[in-house]
Amino acid sequence: MIRIALLAALWVLPSCGDESTTGPVEPAWDRDACEHCRMVVSDRRFAAQVRSATTGKVLHFDDPGCAILAGVGDQDEVWVRDPSGSEWLDGRKVRFSSGHKTPMSYGFGVAAEGTDGLDWAAMTTEIQERESARREHAHP
Repeated sequence: MIRIALLAALWVLPSCGDESTTGPVEPAWDRDACEHCRMVVSDRRFAAQVRSATTGKVLHFDDPGCAILAGVGDQDEVWVRDPSGSEWLDGRKVRFSSGHKTPMSYGFGVAAEGTDGLDWAAMTTEIQERESARREHAHP
């Protein structure tokens, strides 16, 4: 009887780990590759991640622009780093400013609190338009 209880406990314990189905997950800094450009995720000020609403899988990105170009669904969670790089913020609730020197040069980072900026949808449109123009220019 004790063996059965022990085996049952061992079977249940792995499901009690910190494998959550929501929220951000720390990447292996300087080791995990961006899901879009394959560059190593290292600059904490501009890292982003997306948690799939359908699979729960977390994808890491080195630049918010990479997350956008990889394709973010309307129901997916989006997480971005605060300007100091110390904490994850809900990407759909913060504002973004341009002019930042980001890893892949898309130029958008979380705007300082209290400043105007673009929301996630507007930044998405801006990055997609820039990328489309870049591709058009590269392949006339």
